[in-house]
Amino acid sequence: MRWITGLVLALTLFSLQPVWAQPSLRDIMQVGQALHNRRGSGSSDLEQAIRVGGMIIRIAQPRRGTSPLQRLPRTQPRSPNLPPTYPRPQPRTAPAPPVSVPGVGKPQGYDFIAVAGKTMRLDPTSLPLTINPGSGHYTQSVQKAVQIWNSAGLGTLFALTNGPADITVDWSGSAVSPGARAETRMRTSSSMVVPSGISVKTAGRNPYQLARVMTHELGHVLGLDHSSASGDIMYRSETNGDLALSTRDLQMVKWLYSQSHYVPVVGATQGQAGAASFALKPNSFCGHDH
Repeated sequence: MRWITGLVLALTLFSLQPVWAQPSLRDIMQVGQALHNRRGSGSSDLEQAIRVGGMIIRIAQPRRGTSPLQRLPRTQPRSPNLPPTYPRPQPRTAPAPPVSVPGVGKPQGYDFIAVAGKTMRLDPTSLPLTINPGSGHYTQSVQKAVQIWNSAGLGTLFALTNGPADITVDWSGSAVSPGARAETRMRTSSSMVVPSGISVKTAGRNPYQLARVMTHELGHVLGLDHSSASGDIMYRSETNGDLALSTRDLQMVKWLYSQSHYVPVVGATQGQAGAASFALKPNSFCGHDH
């Protein structure tokens, strides 16, 4: 019965092992075989119990040096930088409407001044054209118009001066055709265009409106005619819109200055041409007198 006592002691040692360290059925069978082989070796029951307990502990230890936690299956956390393993639903977006990009083409309803069947535009070698405001009282209105066109992306087109200039502004309105309130005159030939002056009627207009009128008239010097859109600075009738170029204005002037066949516009101090003139129609930017 002494060997039974030893076996009880071995089982007690077995029960003291944590759950994760307890051996399998195969391990227990190996211990039993070892116990049977040692019964005839002359060892005491206590010695056999100690040996059996040691075998149980060795068998129950993790294999190949792995820790108990490594033996347990676990799910590896996903790195935040890795894409998900399932496709995410993508929100549906409506296709963007077509956009009018400046410089791509000529805007619909926007005309240019034709000379000898060609467009006209400032000669790059003649820039900038000089402008004499004609009166210190209206200098700020002219300066604002010059600033607007010089910021259109074509370089410095105009410059103010108090002396002899390519264009001199007349604020009396004496040269304006009947029914109009402002007018730009030019002398033209088949090979050259020379602006001869701008005349403006100032009655009933504040500096803001006069600056808008000057911006419109300088647009004619650039080669732009009238537009059918009321938001454009070159609209055919006078409005109280923004003192700025619209997207269509910018698109038209960039289209015009991308044309390779044109009649150059030069200043009065740089060349002379024929006696013909270009005048705004009565239904011009400035509208009719009231």
